[in-house]
Amino acid sequence: RLVTNAYSKLNCAVMDVNQGASVLVMSDTKAAELGIPREKWVYLHGSADCEDIGVPLHAKPDLAECPGMRFVGQEVFRTANVSRERIDFYDVYSCFPIAVRMACHEMNLPVDCESEADRLTVIGGLPFHGGPGNNYVMHSIAAMVEKLRSRPGTFGLITANGGILSKHSAGIYSTVPYSETHPKHPAQWERGNCDPLLASAREATPPCEIARNPGGHEGRLIDVVIRYKAGSKPFSVTAMGELLTGPDAGKRFFAKSGDHETVMHIHRAGPDAMMGELVSLNTIDIAGKGRGYQTTFHIKALENASRTSGPGLVDSPAPAAKL
Repeated sequence: RLVTNAYSKLNCAVMDVNQGASVLVMSDTKAAELGIPREKWVYLHGSADCEDIGVPLHAKPDLAECPGMRFVGQEVFRTANVSRERIDFYDVYSCFPIAVRMACHEMNLPVDCESEADRLTVIGGLPFHGGPGNNYVMHSIAAMVEKLRSRPGTFGLITANGGILSKHSAGIYSTVPYSETHPKHPAQWERGNCDPLLASAREATPPCEIARNPGGHEGRLIDVVIRYKAGSKPFSVTAMGELLTGPDAGKRFFAKSGDHETVMHIHRAGPDAMMGELVSLNTIDIAGKGRGYQTTFHIKALENASRTSGPGLVDSPAPAAKL
């Protein structure tokens, strides 16, 4: 069953689960004191976190990039003092496929996320193992510990994210003692600091300006997402684009359409065919008294076709969308 043109239901996280996991953290001195066998000791060699929450999703300069995730990747390998080639096992946070693909790309992981997808999880991922929200990572840590104990001397990378790809974490684990990867400073712990990197990236590439009331003007589409209801039937489209006319020309806009003619046209042609398409925009006050607005859009080519050729033209057969 399709949820959007990008994802089926089986691509999405399952959070309606009843699960529990726990992790015990202690010093090696305490572990020895408690008599825990050394073959069960697993060390955290490096970690990093980044909250890229200063810029909302719709204002990001490039939706295909995730600087926060990139910097976490840089810092987790730097603080662990191990190379990417030494990673044997992965559990990449998998709320949706984009999170996995983005991690492989931005962290420069030596894994093909399409042909080697089975290497990217030790527990099954959020769509199949499931997880109670971000607590999924507690389960992936527990599973990674068992995997590393079964293969002494190997390394594992775990990633996590929250928000809308806006909060990122990663850790590298191994049965190899921390002192072996950090011989110069075996007792000095360092957590990766991504804040300076993120600040520099924002200064170099500032956020996009958003058109607040683009109604009555025209724009061109940059991307569209089709939403589906039960039975994989399309019922609405959300679009992002660039405003071409009016005082906010050049700014980014977001708009929706539930118009059957528009939705079916985009569904049949496929989202890729809509890139650069000209649209007319209309803003409506959905809450009343100016408390909330929604922008809708209509495809200019459909408007022109309806005026010149009559209503029958737009319902003529079109190529099936590649879904």
